[in-house]
Amino acid sequence: MGRVIKRDAVAIILVALTCGIFSVLPPFKFIHGWSIDALTALRWEVFGVRRDPGSAPVVVIALDEETSETPPFQGSPTLTWTTEIPRKLAGF
Repeated sequence: MGRVIKRDAVAIILVALTCGIFSVLPPFKFIHGWSIDALTALRWEVFGVRRDPGSAPVVVIALDEETSETPPFQGSPTLTWTTEIPRKLAGF
């Protein structure tokens, strides 16, 4: 069992060193700045979409600057907007 642990430790160290070296080499600078969005899109291209986006129970609410500068949002931290957003949407 000690041999397996030693082999795994060596493999982990080699992978970590390789990743570290590749992350600082100039030819691989294109990797810097990749966001989770780019990585998600790449995953979708490789593995396909896992579920139908239309069936997801998610709502995205975007508030423009004009709305954020009017009561009840004006001057309050965004963390406290959770209870105010439904009230504002119900008024539309």
